[in-house]
Amino acid sequence: MYFGDIPKGRPGPRKAVALLVRSLDIEARPRPLRDLLCQVILSEGWESQQSAAEERAESWEANALMLIKDALGKPDRFGRPSVLAINSSSDYLIQGAAFVEGAETHEGILHKSRRKHIFRLLSAMRCLSPQEFEGFCTRVIQQIGAEASYTTKLSGDEGIDFFGKLKLKNHIFPDDVAPTLQSQLNVWLIGQAKHYRAIKVATPDIRELVGSVELARHSAFSSIKGSPYPDLEILACDPVFRLFFTTGEISLDGWQLLERSGVVGMDGLMLSAFLCDRGVCQSEGHFSESEFQIWARSTA
Repeated sequence: MYFGDIPKGRPGPRKAVALLVRSLDIEARPRPLRDLLCQVILSEGWESQQSAAEERAESWEANALMLIKDALGKPDRFGRPSVLAINSSSDYLIQGAAFVEGAETHEGILHKSRRKHIFRLLSAMRCLSPQEFEGFCTRVIQQIGAEASYTTKLSGDEGIDFFGKLKLKNHIFPDDVAPTLQSQLNVWLIGQAKHYRAIKVATPDIRELVGSVELARHSAFSSIKGSPYPDLEILACDPVFRLFFTTGEISLDGWQLLERSGVVGMDGLMLSAFLCDRGVCQSEGHFSESEFQIWARSTA
């Protein structure tokens, strides 16, 4: 569920829902949508009196619910996680996406027990230094299954921060005794890591990654010493996934460029959700920030 930037201009249902998405606790118990809208209206100072806020919330409720249903009803193109959900007993009851209802399946409970740590992990991720975040991105592609993954040196990295190779023979008919075709199916994962908190990633950052990968494919580097990536040898026809990871957010223009270019992008919340789903640094329903700091900084 993605609402992008807070809409500018006069207050309305869309702006209220966008603010609600940013403020609702992911484990929040079900509450009437009208009450949540009233809370947003008062906190934003759009009304100063409770009665006036309730009246405005009532007039916005139907449109706000339509916006929420529309966002939840269609899969997000990028897999951006939702932080809220509609309770199964009533369309007008809104809850956190990790709130466990009574009739949940075992798989649903497990999923929510992991996802509930999404903001804790995000906060821990943002505590990493820019250099540590690059190493963290290497750990992420290891979770995807990349082998021979590397973090480039901070100085003179020529626009590439991390890379690795995904060998598809380990994922396509991995039980074959004597692999044939799949032995040739390898994909490079090459990425750039942007440690931003208050700044949104825009299109120039993404274009920089695309250009850097193309230059690396042709061994065109500014350094007189040659390639700064001795382990990155991209053949002429090698497939490459270009990965753009950030601790912060991606602008609307940035998302549009990702969609039209084929670059794979993940903002901070997506990275956090991906690792939560893997159960990284979780034990018995708890997330350990100290274990995360060790995991993120390790190279294994």
